[in-house]
Amino acid sequence: MNIKAINNQLNTYNTQSSNRICFSGNFLNTNYDKFTNKLAIGIGKIIDTKTIQNFSKKFHNTNLATHIFSATGILLSSFLALSIARNKKIEEERKKPLILNTAISCAIATAGGYSIDKLLQKPIDIFCKNFKNANSFNPKLDKYLDGIKIAKSALIFGMLYRFIVPVISMFLAEKVIEKKEKQLYHTA
Repeated sequence: MNIKAINNQLNTYNTQSSNRICFSGNFLNTNYDKFTNKLAIGIGKIIDTKTIQNFSKKFHNTNLATHIFSATGILLSSFLALSIARNKKIEEERKKPLILNTAISCAIATAGGYSIDKLLQKPIDIFCKNFKNANSFNPKLDKYLDGIKIAKSALIFGMLYRFIVPVISMFLAEKVIEKKEKQLYHTA
């Protein structure tokens, strides 16, 4: 790869292993490599511990990636609902629909994620079988197959949490709030 400078602040330089982009006179230029090297060494030490190795062997053939994506979505949705409830800038009458929207989104995305993940299991297994046959000589084949399964779950949960479910949940939250408001006005 050969990248040319587009202005006087962006330069490229070749290292022995690859081409690098360098923003001259910048914090990233002086500290990025130090930071990433220390981070890689630290993560490598953690991954090399017996606990992590045993954990990896124990859960190698499970659906752990799906559970992690689901737990992440639930955790983030919980923090969002909590921050909405505590936010003084949001009007009180808008807090309930926003919190309800967050809860509905989380529930639909989690249930949908597991359902779609299960529905796509057979097609992915067929794809992995064909991929394995086509790449049987590759020494990293097992890693690629694990990556395909993880990517499947990541794409499913990502699409649901960020694109599909927010539209559905906002519609449902508004309908629930409107229904409650109609009941409140009719009883008053």
